[in-house]
Amino acid sequence: QLVEQLADEENPAYRRVLIDVLAETARRNPRPLAAHLADSRWYVVRNIAIALGRTGHRHATGPVRALLKHDDHRVRIEALRALVPLLRQDSVNVLLEGLRDHHERVRQAALTLLRSSEDESVEAGLLEALDTADIGIAEKKKLIEILGSRRSEAVRAALERIAGSKALRSAARELRDAARQALEDAT
Repeated sequence: QLVEQLADEENPAYRRVLIDVLAETARRNPRPLAAHLADSRWYVVRNIAIALGRTGHRHATGPVRALLKHDDHRVRIEALRALVPLLRQDSVNVLLEGLRDHHERVRQAALTLLRSSEDESVEAGLLEALDTADIGIAEKKKLIEILGSRRSEAVRAALERIAGSKALRSAARELRDAARQALEDAT
């Protein structure tokens, strides 16, 4: 009944209350709530994903993770957001996967979540992602910007390596310039 009420509710404040109530009721057992992820309405699935993320229950992880393949990008964005508290430090890999999504808004959400993560594994993940060919140049430039805000020696060495690159390709020049800017901003 609460899920149907959530589906019909137009007031955002009331929807937030309903999401909180659903999260609280599913805190001990998220499976009944997760069953509603098969709903054909994207906005219902999105809201259920939010509620499942707020449960903090490990059994919510699998169903929410499956939403990363949902047709609607808004659902995939909320799945990423929900997985951060569910997976905690293991969320970095999921967020890096989000950088490969075909929709720009999902990639932007992944970058924002990576930027705000204080997990120590973020740096290693970001550095590894810079070397992958299947992440676009725009995302790589943002990764460099995020790395520039970190102060570790490994990050500084990686940025200096990129900044000192002699590559002639346009994409490599863009990354070199971004690394130089990040190093300059860090000083």
